[in-house]
Amino acid sequence: MERTSYPLVPGYLKMAGYTLEATAKSLGITRRSLDNKISGTTEFTLSEAKKIREIVGKPIDDIFLPSSVA
Repeated sequence: MERTSYPLVPGYLKMAGYTLEATAKSLGITRRSLDNKISGTTEFTLSEAKKIREIVGKPIDDIFLPSSVA
């Protein structure tokens, strides 16, 4: 089964001045859950993606450019 990871998310968050811990708290999830979503183990919800878009100030398509992981 193929997973989709989102390797650009941490960099965009860092450029916006957010840590992964602060982002997870803002999303109402644990840091581990955020790591799982970035790595493709679990999926981002639409509301989580929209919140990250607000934080980063970039289009969702730029932030969530996928990377397929076999």
